[in-house]
Amino acid sequence: MSSLFTPLPTPATVPGWLTIRLERAALRLTDVGAPTTAREDWRYTRLGSRAPLSARPLPTARLATPSARIELTDGQWDTERSCVPAALVVTTLADAVARELPGITMLGGIADADEPSLLSSLSAFAGGLYVHIPAGRPEGGAVPLIELVVSATRAGSLHQRVLFVVDAGAQVCIVERHQGHPGAERLAVTEVAVGAGATVDHVRLGLSGWTGAETTAAAGLDLGTVAATIAAGGRFHSHIVSLGVGTTRTAVHATLHGAGAHAALRALSATPAGCSHDYYSVIDHAVPGATSAQTTKGLIADGGVASVVARVLIGRGAVGSSTTQSLKALLLGASAKANLKPQLEIDNDAVKAAHGAAVGRLDPLQLFFLQARGLDSATARALLIAGFVQEVADTIPNVALASEVVHYVLGGLGLPSGIGSDDLGSDDLGSDVEPS
Repeated sequence: MSSLFTPLPTPATVPGWLTIRLERAALRLTDVGAPTTAREDWRYTRLGSRAPLSARPLPTARLATPSARIELTDGQWDTERSCVPAALVVTTLADAVARELPGITMLGGIADADEPSLLSSLSAFAGGLYVHIPAGRPEGGAVPLIELVVSATRAGSLHQRVLFVVDAGAQVCIVERHQGHPGAERLAVTEVAVGAGATVDHVRLGLSGWTGAETTAAAGLDLGTVAATIAAGGRFHSHIVSLGVGTTRTAVHATLHGAGAHAALRALSATPAGCSHDYYSVIDHAVPGATSAQTTKGLIADGGVASVVARVLIGRGAVGSSTTQSLKALLLGASAKANLKPQLEIDNDAVKAAHGAAVGRLDPLQLFFLQARGLDSATARALLIAGFVQEVADTIPNVALASEVVHYVLGGLGLPSGIGSDDLGSDDLGSDVEPS
């Protein structure tokens, strides 16, 4: 893992602003060091020895046809397998820096955080991607759907960095799929600059260790970071879905930089036996009058560990801010473990804030009710679990993708996966099955 946090030498051909940013990142990384469990924000992450785990078969995708498809394999842009319309600008970060494309100066400057992933991957920016999303919609008024597929075909260390620049007033749905070899150690950073009045729905599917071919058992590591800055009136909706094999940690940093900006962070994890899933989020209310919400749902199989640390920062001048937090975990085995930590850091009195956390198990009375009506035990459990995850799945703007997520969750936990939203009766279960 150490190679993931060893910065490369500063290139000699980059502009002054990027040279300064690279040097500052290297200095901060020297001070911060590689992550350890001694750090509060990494205390739950399984960074030491990890048990080898076999890959899972990758189900057939049921996602609607995207407006654009971008494929990255082993850290390299696969132009032959990518399909990019003329209205969308996609190029390497090195090319975007050289041509001074719009918003490129946001690279490495969206989140001011001592996040080792953000700091170390900046020096490897040249192999990353730049995506510019213009304002307006294509013919027919459909919201553009951009699918980014990040695959690993081998074990070893991989860096990936992507910068999305979304123009003012634009509306887009971005779906990232991180999948492949269970022995890969990945460090993937996505930066999103949300323009004034723009709306971005971002979905990150963490499917590391899910492959389309037989793979020998290995101990993998998936470290993902999403950093977003939201201008006035902008809206950023994040959906982090962690279904990977091995150790997974995803960090989300959202900064509300303009009046009326809104961030909604949602996370859903299904942690198989022997695996560890961590979610760490920070929402920074940097201006007055911004709003935010956080919702996390965790499913933990016997022998799995899932952890959530969700922070909200509201400074002294950020009056009129409003925020809510809801963290829930469902333990599916006697040795399943969950760590939930909602954290509000508020420095003024003119705010609205609420938070809560709950850990529980499936209600035996609900299981009895379903089995008494003819369902077998596995299907009854699957139906209750599908109801539990529906609150997050339903917020994904693409219906086919939302159904696919539920399918992946159930399949990853070894439960019948042919259950979708149509099978959930609101009169019987509601949209959310509460832990008992």
